Amino acid sequence: MIVKKIWMFLSALLLLCFITIPVCAINLDETGSITINLVDSDGSSVNDGTFTLYQIATTDGSSYTYTSSMDNCDVVLDIDDSSLAETLSSYIDENHISGNSQAINNGKLYYSDLNVGLYLIKQTTSSENYYDISPIVISVPLEVDGEYIYHVDASPKVEAVTTTTTTTPTTPTTPTTPSIPTITPSGNRLPQTGMLLAPIALMAIGGIIIFAIGWKLSYGQKKSI
Repeated sequence: MIVKKIWMFLSALLLLCFITIPVCAINLDETGSITINLVDSDGSSVNDGTFTLYQIATTDGSSYTYTSSMDNCDVVLDIDDSSLAETLSSYIDENHISGNSQAINNGKLYYSDLNVGLYLIKQTTSSENYYDISPIVISVPLEVDGEYIYHVDASPKVEAVTTTTTTTPTTPTTPTTPSIPTITPSGNRLPQTGMLLAPIALMAIGGIIIFAIGWKLSYGQKKSI
């Protein structure tokens, strides 16, 4: 019976240790950093644009508490909520909350000397030829497989703007209708048909003369006989 009670006590103590290890493992005095890598699918680095980092919550090692600038946002601080970053980003814009702005340098952003807590990073100036990157919520430290990492690397999706060229089909040309030549009489006069009758008249007269000569010759011969 005593052995059973001792075993139950040790089991409860062991369970309590497992529950409290994550809280005890966070060093509240430690500072961390966040590195953002901005490389597109082709391996090209983004070299322009600005991002701003905001600390949105602090931690005591067991839970998060909104910072004073975010205290009135009325948003449940659930880091597993996929819409949390967009919601907090809108609140920041509406209330003109200031943060730590930094320009992209050779495809990277680097924020150092960060206190433990919860951070939101958002793009505040667009990058040429790229879509704006969605806001991201990042915790410092970041827990990975039970280990706390104080220097966090993040590589958000970078999407290049695609341009499509629309080719307008060429309108076929209308075939040219061949022109029909028109003949207009000079001076608006009708053709002179009399000129065509002249050779006929001459031929007729010539025939009469030849006939007369032949008749005379024939008549003279008959008379001499």
